[in-house]
Amino acid sequence: MTTLAKTAVTTAPLRAFGRWGKQLLAGLALAGAVSGAQAQENLIISDFNTEESAAAWTRWWGAAPQTYSWDGAVNDPPTDPNSGSLKSVIDFDLATYGGDNQFALIGALPETINAGLYTNLVMNILWDPSSPKTPAGNHGYLEYGFRNADFSQTWLGGMNVPGDVTGWQQISAPISAALPKLDQVTGVVLKMWSGDPANGMTGAATFWLDNVTLLANTNTAPVPPPTLSLVQAQPGLQLFASAGAQYQRQNVRTVDNGFSWVGRSGPVSYSITTRSYPDGTHSGFQTHLFLVPSETPPTESSPDWNQPNVVFLEIGNNANGGAYANLRYKTNQPNGNSMYYNANPDNGPVGALGSVGSATPVGTWTLTFTGDTQVTLTSPDGSSTTMEFPVESAALFADPLYAFVGVQPNQLANIGQSVVFGEVKFTGMATPLTDNFVGVPPEEGGPNQLDPAKWGVVAEDPAGVYLVPQDAAYWAWWTLPATGYSLQQSSSLSATWQAITETTFRAGPQEGVLLPSSTLPVGAANFYRLNKAE
Repeated sequence: MTTLAKTAVTTAPLRAFGRWGKQLLAGLALAGAVSGAQAQENLIISDFNTEESAAAWTRWWGAAPQTYSWDGAVNDPPTDPNSGSLKSVIDFDLATYGGDNQFALIGALPETINAGLYTNLVMNILWDPSSPKTPAGNHGYLEYGFRNADFSQTWLGGMNVPGDVTGWQQISAPISAALPKLDQVTGVVLKMWSGDPANGMTGAATFWLDNVTLLANTNTAPVPPPTLSLVQAQPGLQLFASAGAQYQRQNVRTVDNGFSWVGRSGPVSYSITTRSYPDGTHSGFQTHLFLVPSETPPTESSPDWNQPNVVFLEIGNNANGGAYANLRYKTNQPNGNSMYYNANPDNGPVGALGSVGSATPVGTWTLTFTGDTQVTLTSPDGSSTTMEFPVESAALFADPLYAFVGVQPNQLANIGQSVVFGEVKFTGMATPLTDNFVGVPPEEGGPNQLDPAKWGVVAEDPAGVYLVPQDAAYWAWWTLPATGYSLQQSSSLSATWQAITETTFRAGPQEGVLLPSSTLPVGAANFYRLNKAE
């Protein structure tokens, strides 16, 4: 028996409890189909009924001192004499720990589980109101999610802990089937970063954690079949926000490090040409150029955060189809980024230098330095703006200096989206570079690859860095889940259907395959279907 894919959309079930839960609905609800399998019952990860149950919860990272202990005198509900909770004390100190003023708490599981069988991660938290507050009046931004078998994290969301919170509160974070690595979960993670110079906290934050549970998926309705679509492929370098993380960096980095403008006798330009961009329903999708001095580690995918000195050209799209670019920089700020967004001298060093708009995100964006301090930013529609780079900071960006080109989704709804780069051109510096991303043939033969003499891949998900060949015809995409389905093609609805054997690729809530022209059936028409044999 053969089942064909039909157009169908469903939404992950949501449950919210208490005052915190209501706030979670806006920030954490993710579209996506729930898993076809159902867990038969809830999974209690930790109820902290015994002192031994707290032993699995320990510090994972963060410079702020962290103390975790079982507290038999505090529990939820408070009337239960045979229970307890995990007491957490975090000694934040912004002046001492700077950008690493944070904590991460990991609750290790005794075995790997499939979190895709559950609908929500639920936990009860009691926050001590005497804990420090941010200038905004809350107790900080708390995030929660899973640790995976490869020690990566899959985040379910986060929220500002209200400054006036009292009593036990229950948080319920929906688990979308579109999230990656749900079948590889080895722990539950809570974290809070408080390293922003303007908003970080100092003081002992205390909270209690209880009844960490995964809610079973009891939905017995049939799982809708996946939806199939074809999108014309654009040749070039296609970078996907594919890892399922809101701030995933997908970059390529220059192999050479002679890309500084400082001390050059003529103009130095950095141009990026995009061939395709997400539509306005995925606004805020970021394309960027990072200029990073010194010997950055070859695996560094987040230099904009980790490295102390960075020039950051940020390009993004608007909901109305237009676009913008901002030139930002930071100096002497490792493990932080607040300087990028400061435009007010009264709040410390200014890192937001200027911006330009454009009628479209597609086309050539150019950053030009005339001398060490004069900068012009030009957009695809010809709009431009000129600004001044601080002379006292320019010397920090002398060679050796690397250039990174990449993307970042920024919004949860943008996970799985991509940008195709048609050309990158850097001129006027010690090691000029021009690449139209045709690629070079590998020594062992096969399709062209990204030129290893020019670029190294520094991406959180290297599988999402695609060199789309010149003969590429289509991307075939289908929604998830699609267990048991396979892609087939035919030149006629009455002809024999042939399996497509190209390697599939997952990008957020969808899976796809790139179809070269050479694989298309001979004839005036081509048909595609998802087939499930039963």
